[in-house]
Amino acid sequence: MTYLVQQLEHMISRMEQEFEVDMSPDSLRLAAEYSNQARSYFGRVLELLQGHQLPGVSRELQEIFGMNYFGAKENVQICRALYEEASELVKGEANQGKRVLWIGQVPEESHELLRYVRQAVDLIFWAPLWEANMRMLDADRPLRDIAERAMLCGWQRRWPGFVRPIRSKAS
Repeated sequence: MTYLVQQLEHMISRMEQEFEVDMSPDSLRLAAEYSNQARSYFGRVLELLQGHQLPGVSRELQEIFGMNYFGAKENVQICRALYEEASELVKGEANQGKRVLWIGQVPEESHELLRYVRQAVDLIFWAPLWEANMRMLDADRPLRDIAERAMLCGWQRRWPGFVRPIRSKAS
């Protein structure tokens, strides 16, 4: 972990030199705080999805996560707006209908498979890497937490059940 933190520090130093800018020591702390605020709203929307059918909301979460823009102030605003919208949608909603958890890569929204499946169920999207990336960051030691989060993204260590040999009936 210490080695990776040193590498991140070295990379920041090189970026400062290459782009001729000085990063304020508080800039990374502030980015971690924004990241945590955005993730908090993001998590609240996930909680709403656990108990309510909210067509399209899960796809919005997928798009937000795909941007990987959590350290920006604007993403806090985007995640807060989605949470507020989802909160309004659940008011008076009877929570009927089937939902299916889609794990892994998501096809384009207009893909025939998605259009067909959405006629019968609401899709809830989830990517295995989300768990590591959803971790909150300590604003007082953001590089250490960023390094730790990066190390958790290893598929084989984190998700051993997803790597299974395919066996035929004959074997």
